[in-house]
Amino acid sequence: FFWKKDGKPTIMTSRDGYLKIADRHPQYDGLISDVVRENDKFRRKETGINHQYGTNRGQIVGSYALVYRKDRSYPVYIFAPFNEYQADSKIWEQYPSAMILKVAESMALKRAFSVSGLVSREEMAVQQQSDYNFDDIPFSQVQGKKKKCKTQKDETLKKDQVKSLTERELAIKEIVGDAPKLKEDLYNYLRHVKREKGIDRSKKISINSLSKDQFEQLKSILNTFSRLSAQERKEIS
Repeated sequence: FFWKKDGKPTIMTSRDGYLKIADRHPQYDGLISDVVRENDKFRRKETGINHQYGTNRGQIVGSYALVYRKDRSYPVYIFAPFNEYQADSKIWEQYPSAMILKVAESMALKRAFSVSGLVSREEMAVQQQSDYNFDDIPFSQVQGKKKKCKTQKDETLKKDQVKSLTERELAIKEIVGDAPKLKEDLYNYLRHVKREKGIDRSKKISINSLSKDQFEQLKSILNTFSRLSAQERKEIS
């Protein structure tokens, strides 16, 4: 999916996305990775890693990943220090080992196969969809659950609600329509703006509160995704 990095829209993938790229490459020859804790015995060698668990392993120090290729004598090695990547989020609190491991694996796979122009959500500490409460309301004038219009009064009310949408809301509604994936992309962007502005998660944000540049960027992202096929979206997710 698209995200904002250094002020520019960036295509973001996940560790699994890099694994798909590696699995399709004829020279891919395996991945070894693990989490290192403070009482482990850990030493890097030219051809790999000497890693032995301690009896009382202690706190997480970091993680490493080795990616092997058939056409290279030595593996690509990455070590990700935990204190540099740990994020203040629910998923990092619940699964610190899994998250730091994904960081090292993502970086190693990317380097081994010269993948550029992509960052992983683990590297950028972006949470999964399931880590959020969908409390962002993109259309400030129309809120609440959709109901089937059973009477002429309901139909009139629905038309009045559409008329009450602002120019911005109508523009986004025209792009998004009823596509669930595009709605998720819209929510993702609004949550990103909330974090960027330091807005509390319990507060709502609407399309109308975006700056001109943010609104144009949102339209560009949604228009790009609306042209992608389901398979193309799957390849970068």
